[in-house]
Amino acid sequence: MTLPPTSRAGRAGRRLESSLFIALGLLVASTAVAQTYKTDIPPSIVTPDTLETRLGTLRFTDGFPDEATVQKVYDNLDFQRGIQAFISTIPAASQVAMRRAIRSLGPDNGTLFITETLMDSRSLFLTGNSESVYASGWIDLQNGPVVIESPPNTLGFVDDFWYRYVTDLGNAGPDKGQGGKYLLLPPNYEGEVPEGYHVFKSRTFNNWFASRGFVVKGDPKPAVESFKKLLRIYPLAQAANPPATTFVNISGKTINTIHSMDFGFFEEVNQVVQEEPNAALDPETLGLLAAIGIEKGKPFAPDARMKKILTEAASVGSATARTIAFKSRSQDTYHYPNSAWRKLFAGGDYRFLQDDVRQLDARLFYFFYATVNTPALVRKMVGVGSQYAAAFVDANGQPLDGAKNYRLHMPPNIPAKNFWSVVLYDNQTRSMLQTDQQFPSIGSQRKGIVINPDTSVDLYFGPKAPPGKESNWVQTLPGKGWNTLLRLYGPLDAWFDKTWQPGEIEEIK
Repeated sequence: MTLPPTSRAGRAGRRLESSLFIALGLLVASTAVAQTYKTDIPPSIVTPDTLETRLGTLRFTDGFPDEATVQKVYDNLDFQRGIQAFISTIPAASQVAMRRAIRSLGPDNGTLFITETLMDSRSLFLTGNSESVYASGWIDLQNGPVVIESPPNTLGFVDDFWYRYVTDLGNAGPDKGQGGKYLLLPPNYEGEVPEGYHVFKSRTFNNWFASRGFVVKGDPKPAVESFKKLLRIYPLAQAANPPATTFVNISGKTINTIHSMDFGFFEEVNQVVQEEPNAALDPETLGLLAAIGIEKGKPFAPDARMKKILTEAASVGSATARTIAFKSRSQDTYHYPNSAWRKLFAGGDYRFLQDDVRQLDARLFYFFYATVNTPALVRKMVGVGSQYAAAFVDANGQPLDGAKNYRLHMPPNIPAKNFWSVVLYDNQTRSMLQTDQQFPSIGSQRKGIVINPDTSVDLYFGPKAPPGKESNWVQTLPGKGWNTLLRLYGPLDAWFDKTWQPGEIEEIK
C-alpha cells in the first residue's frame, strides 16, 4: 500500500528538518564556546599523542595514556624509586650488617669484639685497618639509657642506626683523651639524668659504638689491656652494680659486616624502618621507602612484579655506587689537581653539606666505601685524630691491577705525629685485600721498613717484590683489582695546608 504524500514524505521532511535544526544548534553552540573561551595553548604544556622515549613509544589520546603506557610508566617509576632508595639508604643497610655481625658474638649492651693481635684480611670490614686495636659493640636503648666507660687515649664514637653522628669519645671527645663516663639516652627520653656523665641523646634506639686504641712500638698489648680493664658498657639501671663486659677476640677470624648488594638490601633497610620511630628520619626519605613497600608497621612483601623490579634496582644501584666511588666526575672530590688521591668527605663536612646543599654523590661514595661517621674525620686537629686519602687508579688514571707492579713515593717529612700507613683493599668487598700476607699494609710502624736518607719512603705493590725491596712491598693478586687508603694519625700542618703531597701510584714496567 502506498501512503499519501502528506503522510510519508511529510513525516520524513519533519525528521530531516528536526535533525538539521539540532545539528545547526550544536554548531552554533560550539562556535559560540570556541569564540568565547578560546586560548592559544603553548605547545610546551601539552603532551603529543606519541612520545619516543627510553621507555619505548608512549601513546596518548588527547593527553590520556593508553594501558601499555600506564604499565611502562609505573614500572619505570617503581624502578627509579628503587634505585634512589638503594643509593639513599646504604647507611642503614650497612648498620644492619654491622649489628648482625656483632650480635653473632653475644648480646647487646655488654658484648664487645676486640682485635687483640690487630685486624687482618680474614675479616670483611669496610676499610678496616691493621694498625689500630679495635673494640666495638652494639647498643640498644629500647629498655632505657646505657653507660659507656671510655678509656683514656682512644679514638671512639657512637653512630645511630641511620649512621648519623651521636658523639665522639676519647681524644676527639669531650673527655679530651682523659677517659670518662658517657650516658646515651633513647629518643624522647624524659626521665631523670644523673650527674657525672657526658650525656647525649640518640635519635634511634639502635646505635653502633667503636673505639680505636694505639699500638706501642708495634705492640698492641698495652691498648688491649687498657680496653679490657677500663672499657665498660652496661644499662644505666645497673650502674650501682655493673655487670662484666664480655670481650670477644676476632683477630684471625672471619666476621662479615658488609651489607647486601642484591634484593636482600631492601630487607635490611626494612629492619631499620620497622624498629625505629618515623621521627628519626626525614619524611621525604620515608616517603621514598613507602613508595616501594617499606613502611613502618606494615609487612614488606612485594609481589613478583615488584620484587623483580627491586632486584634490578639493587643491581643498578650497586653499579651506580661503584661508578661514583671508583671514577668520580667531580673535581671537588680530589685532594689535589690532576691527582688520583680522593677525599673521603668531599666538601669537608661529615653531614655531606656544602653551603647548606647535600652532596649526594659524596654521601653515597663514603657509605659505600667506609664506616664511621664523625666530624673528627674532617676537622682540622693538628697532631690529633686522623686524616685520609684514597686512590682507585694509577698515575695514568687506569684501574689498579693486581697483575701489575707499582711504586708509590712518599716525599720527605711525612706529616704524621703518631704514625702513617697505606692499606690495600679489595675493590669488590672494600675490605682488606686477601693475599699470602696476613696484613696487606705498610707504614711507619712496620718493622724493617726502609726509610730513605731524606726521610722519604718508596713503597712497592705487585704480585712479587722487586729484588731488594721486600721490606717495603705489599702483595697483590693477578685478576684482582685493588684500591688503597693513606692514613695519617696525628696529622700535621703540612697536610692541612697541602705543602706536602703524596706521590702518585706509578706502574713499573
